[in-house]
Parts: sequence; C-alpha cells; structure tokens
Amino acid sequence: MATPSLTGIETVLRSEFLRMYSAQTTPTWARLVTPIDLTGEKRKKVTLPWLGAPMAFQEWTDRAHLSDPLDDSLEVSVKHYVGGIGFNIDDYEDDNLGAIDIHAQQLVDRADRKKWDLLVDYIKNGDANVTGFGLGHDGQQFFDGDHFGVTDAQHDNLLAGTAAAAPNQTVAEIKGDLYDAIETMMELEDDRGEVFDDADPMVQGAFIAVVPTRIYGKFLEAVAAISISNNTVRPLSGIVDVIPSGRLTADDQNDWYVFRVDRPIKPFVFVNRQEPRVRVTELTGELAVLENRAAAVVDERFALAYGAFHYAVKVVVAES
Repeated sequence: MATPSLTGIETVLRSEFLRMYSAQTTPTWARLVTPIDLTGEKRKKVTLPWLGAPMAFQEWTDRAHLSDPLDDSLEVSVKHYVGGIGFNIDDYEDDNLGAIDIHAQQLVDRADRKKWDLLVDYIKNGDANVTGFGLGHDGQQFFDGDHFGVTDAQHDNLLAGTAAAAPNQTVAEIKGDLYDAIETMMELEDDRGEVFDDADPMVQGAFIAVVPTRIYGKFLEAVAAISISNNTVRPLSGIVDVIPSGRLTADDQNDWYVFRVDRPIKPFVFVNRQEPRVRVTELTGELAVLENRAAAVVDERFALAYGAFHYAVKVVVAES
C-alpha cells in the first residue's frame, strides 16, 4: 500500500506516463501489427478466426458462389509483462531535476521497446518453428516455401538472395534482391487462389525493411539509389522505410525482411488485453528503508502472433 506521499507521486507519474504514451508518434512495431482490443475481457487464450481471405468479388448472376471457409483460425496466448524503475522518494517529492518527467519517458520507452524486441524475435524465428512462437494461420511456418501446402512461386515467401554476405555485398545486389522481394510479394496468392496486390499502387511508407545493422548503410543507399540517367527519380525512396536491428546477429546477420504495412491486415497481430498500468510502491527491506526508496512499476498484458504471411518476405543470404 502506498503512503499518502507515494499516492500523490503515483498520481502525477501515471498522468505523465499516459500523456507521453498517447502523444508519441506511431512506433515501428505498431505499423507492423493488426491491433485487436480485448481490454476488459478476461481471457488468457484468444482465437482469431478472420486471418483467411474473404471470397473474391464476382458477377452476381443467379447466385454468388461462396467458397467454403478454410480452417484458418489461430489461437494465441496472452502474457503478462512488467517493468519498473527505482527512485529516491525525496527526489520525487522535491521533483529534483524533473525526475518524474524523465522516469515517465523512460517507462514509455521501455514499454515500447519490449514490444519491438518481441516482434523481432517473432521475425527472426518465422522460419525456425521455435517453441513459443507457433505457426501461421495456415499451419505452416510464417516464412515458408509451400503455404497452404502448395509448392510454387505464388506460395513462397522465403527467398534466396543473390547478394554476397556482408561486408562484401554491393548496393546494386541489395537493390536487385529488394526488387525481387517486393515483386514476389505482389504475386503471392491468398487461400482462395487470388493474387493480393496486383491493382494497388505503391504509396509512401508502404513497406518496412528490417535489416541487420551490418548492412544498414548499404541498404539505405540501395533504397535511395538513382536509377535513371536524369538523376531525379529514386523509385524506392519514401516507399521503403529501412529499420536496423542489432538483434539480428549470428545466424541472422546476413538475412533481411520486407513487410507491407499499408493494408488493413498486417503481417503480425497484436492482442491488447490490458493497457499499461502505472503503480508506485514503497520498497521493503532494511536497505531500501534506510535509503528511502520506492519503485514505479508498469505492467500490461498482450499477445503477439503471426498474421498475414502474404505481406512478408524473408531474404536469406548465404555466407560467402
């Protein structure tokens, strides 16, 4: 139970945290997920029955021919996450050096960072069938060569790149592989045999490329590269946002990923079971009491899962 002093600190900290959390620009992780709001519900497991494609539009003559729905539901488990920061109670009561604002911002950053870190773990394990990450809604690995059990180019989002491994690859090689990845994505078929995106133009921020830090610089050059002689057109500039990740190391240090994020359904799913909750509690124990310390704690409950594989392509680059 918080003391009256800590109750006041908790009120101010919660207010600052929620203000900063709601005012922040859309973080990268949020652009990659379809959000599902289940706040207020009391379920640890959630079934998502809508990941398959609806029927294609057709001419209505005597009747509309509806395809039977596939067994494309996906069950995900909600997990509980918590983070916090210790502080000196006197510093908060006196608001030394704007401590409340600084700590509120740190907690916001940590809450978002956890989601991004988990998302990268899902990304790099999408073709590994690692325990804890599960499969896609079609029962296949998220990055796979035979989605829906069909082995052809229209069901393969796991590509072999042509570029050399870092640091020997060239900007031109990366650019060629990036074009191939986007073209492949545009030809992938859904579970009804329909091509997804052959009628949709490329818009600003339509794609996100997640790449290892060791190729980040060259990848930026590839996206911004001039391709015609008048030196004015950069075909991929603004269309592809390049995000480096230091978590792509070891076996993942040459591979990279492209996602389409401007469609209603995203490559991943985020189930929000409980919004971030801020609490302040006094620390117990002789040392904590002598140092007059307390802790600000933020906890939330959510789940991540694989979503639309047809908006995701992995490019595997072999070691030189």
